[in-house]
Amino acid sequence: PSHDVLAEEVQQIKDAGFNLVRVHAAVMPALFYHLCDRLGLMVWQDFPGGDGRALPIWDAERGAVEGRYPAMALEEIGRSEESEASYWVELQALVSGLSSFTSVVCWVPFNEAWGQFSTMKVVRWLREFGGGRWINAASGWNDVADLHPGEDAGDIADIHNYEGPPFSNLSGTFSSWPLPFVNRSLALGEYGGLGLPVDGHEITPELSWAYGVVSSTAEELAAALLAL
Repeated sequence: PSHDVLAEEVQQIKDAGFNLVRVHAAVMPALFYHLCDRLGLMVWQDFPGGDGRALPIWDAERGAVEGRYPAMALEEIGRSEESEASYWVELQALVSGLSSFTSVVCWVPFNEAWGQFSTMKVVRWLREFGGGRWINAASGWNDVADLHPGEDAGDIADIHNYEGPPFSNLSGTFSSWPLPFVNRSLALGEYGGLGLPVDGHEITPELSWAYGVVSSTAEELAAALLAL
């Protein structure tokens, strides 16, 4: 995107009343972070996930294999030497490339168990080389703090709740969360996922998607927003 497009986008985010944006599963051009610096928009920065995915605690497949493998074999994936080496090279490049931007206030090395391995080792590395930023070790639901009692699990316990199992409505999110979050801030990292198709703004209109029912009118979308 051009300078003008990025500048307009960041300004619209600020004008809408937001003070923080999560760059999810991607890395933006340096210009984006420069604009965030200038306008005072904080950034949570994801590391783009790769490789496989650990089994979520709510996945039916997990129930079929639980007990046959050590807990960590389900909570984290096993990477090949090549995959692990690539991860560390790319993580170091990400941190080195973005550390000069003061808008970047949080590193998110793993999201929803994609590519998640050696979580505590990654936290220790970011604690040493991440420039003092917050660490959101495992955005979503694949928190492994209970398997490493007493260890540094980052600064944030981040849960995703799209108002379905196992959490039900948003107000019950953290009361249902079974894992430890002492000394960590709580964050509802993803929720809502509402959808409204708009003519001329979809590549594949026949595949309109949302978490739950896709709204067909602006009024239905407004009602869904108010119901969150």
